[in-house]
Amino acid sequence: MNYRKQRVSLLFILAFGLTAVNAQNSLVVNEKGGIKTSALIEKISKLTFLNGSMTVFKTDGNNQQYAISNVLSMNFAVLHTGILPAKKINDIKYTLFPVPVTDLLHIRKETSGSNSVLINIIDICGEVVYKQTNSPIDESTTIQINTSQLPPGLYLCRLKNGNSIETIKFVKSSQK
Repeated sequence: MNYRKQRVSLLFILAFGLTAVNAQNSLVVNEKGGIKTSALIEKISKLTFLNGSMTVFKTDGNNQQYAISNVLSMNFAVLHTGILPAKKINDIKYTLFPVPVTDLLHIRKETSGSNSVLINIIDICGEVVYKQTNSPIDESTTIQINTSQLPPGLYLCRLKNGNSIETIKFVKSSQK
């Protein structure tokens, strides 16, 4: 059951990380008997899987509970709003290496930009486990982050530079 929770959490984070500006993602639950229910991801505060049931906690308090034995499938659908994507300002790219990382994560800036960089490392539960602000860096600078204290797993590295935010997935390995 714990593996199933991890898999669903991973799917949730991956789908959330692929959110586009011109679309809204929603969680769609297909139950036996042809019943389909959906909830916008931005209105979901958490999902729990306890005692054979799945509960979708919503920010408005209208929670939904499902018997796991009655759920045929659960997926993420993209609802297009017709709103055009925002124009990117200061489009900055970063590279993380090595992947998977064991002790030191290296972050290299691939494009120019002069603002300071806010680095957040987020675990699979959505909690910020590391935060650092760097002074402005150029393309020749590599930032090193000690990840030895992090448990093995999937993480997101969110880099904010001025108006530009980039989120990159990486894996923390226990093997050296």
